[in-house]
Amino acid sequence: MTEVSAAHSADLERAELQTVLAALARKPRMVALLRYLAEKAFQGKSDEINEYNIAIEVFGRSERSFDTSRDAIARVEAHRLRKRLKEYYEAEGREHAIVISLPTGNYVPAFTRRDPTVPDMPAPESSLDGQQFMESPSTLDDGSLRSVNLNSVNRGDQEFHDLELTAKEKGDSEQIVPEGTSFQARSPEPRKSVHRLLLFSVLASLGILSLAGL
Repeated sequence: MTEVSAAHSADLERAELQTVLAALARKPRMVALLRYLAEKAFQGKSDEINEYNIAIEVFGRSERSFDTSRDAIARVEAHRLRKRLKEYYEAEGREHAIVISLPTGNYVPAFTRRDPTVPDMPAPESSLDGQQFMESPSTLDDGSLRSVNLNSVNRGDQEFHDLELTAKEKGDSEQIVPEGTSFQARSPEPRKSVHRLLLFSVLASLGILSLAGL
């Protein structure tokens, strides 16, 4: 925004002042303060605008008893007016060509013109180029889930197959015993002893029968 020349824009400034005063009609203290400050500025008497004069001439404080160190009426009302003007031009007055403001630490109002050559900057568009993101599980379809499960099963089958091959390479006599189980391999010796005993019994029986002449 650029500062408006009082000599060439007095009519525009006064028109804007009346518009703002109408918007503040329900705030009589703000209306009184803004009108007083603006009229002093229009009359070229900005040097007369100070805390003491505002308290006396606007809010009716006594000239004899008023003490700025004890009564902050001017500062409080100026703060409220400053805040309300800012809110006004951010809302209903956002398209006004002239903006009235009350600079911080000052009681002299400023009339400024919005620069029409400066367009409003659009909000930057978000881009996903070059960004990595993780897809939410809720967006995964059934095919993706089935693919994951099948891959897991295939890996498990391959690992078990490799384990079997490893066991065979170590020898047919070795057995894979699951972890946590107690197993003791049977010895082939008792089976051979039984076979020998049966054979001996058969031979002995044949010998006995031969001796008996049967």
